[in-house]
Amino acid sequence: MSAKIRDVAKKAGVSAATVSRVLNNSGYAHEDTRKKVLHAMQKLNYKPNEIARSLYKKKSKLIGLILPDITNPFFPQLSRGVEDYLREKGYSLLIGNTDEYLEQEIDYIETFVQHNVVGIVASINGAHSEMLSERVQIL
Repeated sequence: MSAKIRDVAKKAGVSAATVSRVLNNSGYAHEDTRKKVLHAMQKLNYKPNEIARSLYKKKSKLIGLILPDITNPFFPQLSRGVEDYLREKGYSLLIGNTDEYLEQEIDYIETFVQHNVVGIVASINGAHSEMLSERVQIL
């Protein structure tokens, strides 16, 4: 079972709110307190819950990638390059294969937006691009 923010707070001898301030680098936390919290996080191998963080902050460390046909030999190489680059920057990738259907492209965009992605990379049918751009603006 993974450590929770309350476990870190207990180990560091501070409140969960203080741990949150240290994690988010917001509000005041004395340097000694910050060190205690970071040490407790390391000892407990604490990893923040990214889903909870994305819900709270309304953004995530996720990027959506929309592809027309993953079986085309070009697209696995493209997605691997995108994923490798994003991992270096601390992001994760969500991939959607649309078979060039507008409805599937719209579904993936809506799904990505619901998951609070911070960006979408799309290789889509040119005829769909204006409609999808308008759709993203609406969402």
